[in-house]
Amino acid sequence: HIRERGWNTDQTLLGSIDASRTSTKQAVHPKILLLSINQNSIPPPPHFRVVAPPTYSRAPDSSTCNNRKMSAEAARKLLIGDDGAGTSKLEYFDIEGVAEQVRIAFSVADVPFEDVRIAWSDWGTKKPTTKYGQLPQLILPDGTIVTQSEAMLRLAGAADKQGKLYPDDAKSRLEIDQLLGLVGDFARAWRPCLYIGMRPQAFGHPEKKDWADADKTIEKLRTEFIKNELPRYL
Repeated sequence: HIRERGWNTDQTLLGSIDASRTSTKQAVHPKILLLSINQNSIPPPPHFRVVAPPTYSRAPDSSTCNNRKMSAEAARKLLIGDDGAGTSKLEYFDIEGVAEQVRIAFSVADVPFEDVRIAWSDWGTKKPTTKYGQLPQLILPDGTIVTQSEAMLRLAGAADKQGKLYPDDAKSRLEIDQLLGLVGDFARAWRPCLYIGMRPQAFGHPEKKDWADADKTIEKLRTEFIKNELPRYL
C-alpha cells in the first residue's frame, strides 16, 4: 500500500495512475507506478529506484581472431619473454611420463624450450631444490616456477597461435577440459598398479627384493585393472 510504504499520496500522483485508484488504501502495482512516473515526469517515491535496462552490443566477427592472437601472444611472452629471445626450461626425468604431453604441446605450438632430463642418480640432490619436491617443473624466462604438468599443458596450448591445441571457443575448450579430467581420473586409478612395482612399501608391502610373491601380486593387480577398470575409460 502506498501509505504503508510511506510514499507521497497527493492526488496528482494518484490521479495520473488511475482515477479509480485515488484511495490511499489501494495497492498500486509497481509496473503501473513506474509507467506513470515515466510518462508524467513525477519524481519517484523515496523507496522507489528506477534502474535502466542494460544495453548490449555485438562484437565484430573479427574479435574472435583478435582475441586468439592476443591470448597466444600473452602466453608466448610468458614462455619466451617479451622480445621472443628467452627460453623456458622444462625439467623432468629421462622418461616420457607426465612431461611428455608438455614437450609435444610445445613442439606443436612452435614454442622453443630447453628439455632438461634429470638422471635418477642426481634426483636425491635435485629434489630439495624443487618447489614441492617433485618434477616436472617449468622455469620461465623471468624466473617463475610452474609446478603442475596440466597447468604447463594449458599454457603451451594457449601459446598456439593457430588455436589448434586449446581454442578460445567455449564449447571446444569445455570438451578439451573434460578429456583432460578423464585422463587425470585414469592416471590416478592406474597409479597404484604402476608404482606398486617401483615402491611397494608405499602400499604396505615390503621392498621388492624382500617380497617373495611380488611379481605374482603385481601381475594380478594389473590384470584385474585392465579387465575391470580400463573399459570405463575407453
